[in-house]
Amino acid sequence: MRKVVKSFSKILAISFATFLSGCITLSNYSATSYEHLTQLKAYHVKFIDDFTFELSQPIDSLKVQVAASAGDLKFREAEEYADGMKDGSRTFNIKVLHGAFNDDVKWLGKGQNFRKTYAEELKMIRKSSYDQAIKGEKIRAGSAD
Repeated sequence: MRKVVKSFSKILAISFATFLSGCITLSNYSATSYEHLTQLKAYHVKFIDDFTFELSQPIDSLKVQVAASAGDLKFREAEEYADGMKDGSRTFNIKVLHGAFNDDVKWLGKGQNFRKTYAEELKMIRKSSYDQAIKGEKIRAGSAD
């Protein structure tokens, strides 16, 4: 439980920094950036769900590698888009979220799944991080919201 609290504190700080970086920039809203963030959020949460079990059990490492590779490609596409827009805050947001995804992949790389209680707490933290980045995108000039 201490790891979850420590992780939550770290993620909360990163989420706040991610939100601020989305607010500070002067660039306009991008529907594509918004779409990237929402798709990455859905993929990341499903990734956690796919490797969550009630009891601890060994993980199929090939299945983890395939899912991690697909996720990595999605993050790289979003990073390339943000880089192409010459928007450091968008690039920073994606890199922070990509780092969180990689942390979850590394956890599974140790050979164990996510236990149900841990996964629920982890998803809450991850969703909050994505929600902050999405909120940062939605408050940019030109957003419909």
